[in-house]
Amino acid sequence: MDELQVECPIHLDAVPLKEILAFNCGHGFCVPCLDALFSSRPSRVSACPTCRKSIRRRDAFQLFLTPIRSMSQMRASSPHLTPYLAPVVDLTTSDEDSPSVLISRLKEKNLALLLEISSLTDDLRRARLAADSQMALQANIENENFRLRRECDDLREENDGLREVNTRIQDQCESLELRCTQGKEISIRLSIDNDRLKEESAKLKAELQKALTAKRQATDETRNERDRVKLFEGRCQTFKKQVYRFHQYVMFSTDCNLHYFVLVRPGKEEAEST
Repeated sequence: MDELQVECPIHLDAVPLKEILAFNCGHGFCVPCLDALFSSRPSRVSACPTCRKSIRRRDAFQLFLTPIRSMSQMRASSPHLTPYLAPVVDLTTSDEDSPSVLISRLKEKNLALLLEISSLTDDLRRARLAADSQMALQANIENENFRLRRECDDLREENDGLREVNTRIQDQCESLELRCTQGKEISIRLSIDNDRLKEESAKLKAELQKALTAKRQATDETRNERDRVKLFEGRCQTFKKQVYRFHQYVMFSTDCNLHYFVLVRPGKEEAEST
């Protein structure tokens, strides 16, 4: 028996009927296309490519139809069904043909035309369904294309914004690097100045230490000098007293007509004065 071939609305090619799975919406598709359709959806729920209704993979069912048999098969199995599939009926009659035979031939021709009209109607319906599916698929593709274009434009705008932000960040990084370089130079100069100030401070401390030592020496010398001055003043006072006593004694000796001198040792006078 010939295998019945149908057209898959997704890839628009003929496939055996046994490879078609249908859904509750009335549309069917081949197994490879359904596997490709549901492979990218973990929820196993998608939209029908023909009518856009929600479908689930587990709801798919197989169609069991019997294909139309050929003329020889129909004659062999059911001879009374032969007139229904006669494609052409010869209406030329001879003189021996009776009106009943002509009417029978007309009925056969009418039945053949009805079958052909039914077949053409089915073909037209399938063509319309395929065209609707194709139009729906094209509309979906256009909508998806428009959405992708908008996303592409948004991504381009976002990319431009990111480029501007990247440019600003690079400018800020260069500015920070310049500031860091300037800070390092300033730090180096400050370190040099700090070392110089430390050297100067050490020198000042050494000079201050020398000045303090000189001050202490000067203070000691001043104290010693004051002691010597006091000692000299004491000796001067003692000498004045001795001179005064000597003068008094001279005056007294003059008055007494004594012409000799009495010398008093300084040490003895100092002891007496003390």
